[in-house]
Amino acid sequence: MAKVQIPGAADQNLVPEVKDYTEQAISPFGLYYPGAEPWETLIADADEVLGHELISGEAADRLIGVPFLITRLIYRPGVMRHGAFTRDDYMSAEAVIAPLNVISERARKGRLDLDTMSVEPGEHIVINDGSTGIYRQGTQYLAVKGLIGLPDTMPEIGPKGESRYDLPRSEWLWGADQATAGISIRMLAPRGLRYSEYDSEYTADGTLAKTRYIA
Repeated sequence: MAKVQIPGAADQNLVPEVKDYTEQAISPFGLYYPGAEPWETLIADADEVLGHELISGEAADRLIGVPFLITRLIYRPGVMRHGAFTRDDYMSAEAVIAPLNVISERARKGRLDLDTMSVEPGEHIVINDGSTGIYRQGTQYLAVKGLIGLPDTMPEIGPKGESRYDLPRSEWLWGADQATAGISIRMLAPRGLRYSEYDSEYTADGTLAKTRYIA
């Protein structure tokens, strides 16, 4: 099965290939009849759309100890926090899970339980985050790499909204357009994710708030 990447809303930087249609192409496939062929036969020669499975909630918590490589960071409009003057952004971190041999080696060393994994080796995933965890880490990474510019008048650490790495694109010095389209990187998370839980005024019924971090 061949994988193809189709330009879409998240891939505005991709330019479709211009083809010559002076000669009529003939499809190699016959007419589809429902139920006439098993699924395995139908997809044997199919082209697979390259996409990323959204991993969130409990599934994201089960990425603890699962190594993956972040390949692109895309910034999107987020929510307006109470008392804030500008709307926050959130980040979509596209990643690929490590191959089977890497996963198996961590399991052999007792650092990973294969039965609790929410993903498959080699799977393409995306994690959305706008917190002081993954968002702040990703933004700091881009700034250190010189891929975006942030004002140095704000501290590097502090509560939500008080660190320069929490800033939305509207308050960056430069790099906002590139971040909107998506910035390609190679950021390895050899230990997957980790998270912390804590009391928060924004959670109800005594539920603990949770912040996830790249590990």
